[in-house]
Amino acid sequence: MRTRKVRRAEAERLPFVPYAVVPLAALGLLLLFAIWPFAFGVVQATAQRTASQALVEADASWARSRVSGQWITLEGRPPSREAADAAVDAVRKARAPALFGSARPVTRIRENFDWSLLGEGAVGPNTDWSFRVADGVLTLDGDMPNTEIRQEVVAAARTKIDPPRVISIQDSLSINNEPVADGFLEVAIRGLNTVSKCDRGVSAFTTNRFSLDCELPGAEAAATRKLALEPIPFGEVGAINVISR
Repeated sequence: MRTRKVRRAEAERLPFVPYAVVPLAALGLLLLFAIWPFAFGVVQATAQRTASQALVEADASWARSRVSGQWITLEGRPPSREAADAAVDAVRKARAPALFGSARPVTRIRENFDWSLLGEGAVGPNTDWSFRVADGVLTLDGDMPNTEIRQEVVAAARTKIDPPRVISIQDSLSINNEPVADGFLEVAIRGLNTVSKCDRGVSAFTTNRFSLDCELPGAEAAATRKLALEPIPFGEVGAINVISR
């Protein structure tokens, strides 16, 4: 009796993972495209509503808010610099209900006020700046009111090159061509004079307040703190944090 051998040929199976992942990935992308506009719209609407309510509670009926995501631009004609500062502060501190209590929906505020009725001594919008030292680089960020002041600030920054603390300058300043009060340049130079003494630190001028956060050797801490706390010709001195090592 002859034995017949039968060989069964099975079709080669394609691996599961590559072809199973494709529809899952497509479904994920579809879900993302569906959710993102809704989520972004909710966040933006919450920021707008919270900012508007804060302005009402601050009695700043002259101001209006324009929102982009969680960034708010405040516009209008303030009756005084103090009124403008109060409106900005109210929006910055405003909170809205969140999943776990309350949170601040506004992450950044930019001023775009009309200062035409306050005269030449008023500071126009967007005159905030920050100077940062880290890893040997002195970075200049923010707005300067005109080309002349910007050039003087950059020139003064270059005189602060003193390796290894400051090796190079990174200039990211912009110009807004707005009127500026006497003393603005002196405050900017104060920012350079103090932050350039730090191994790591940042000096800033925000809503007319000068501040400094600085890490430096203990022997230099007292003199730097004293310089930062001296009265300034324009605005006021805010938080001064000098940490000695």
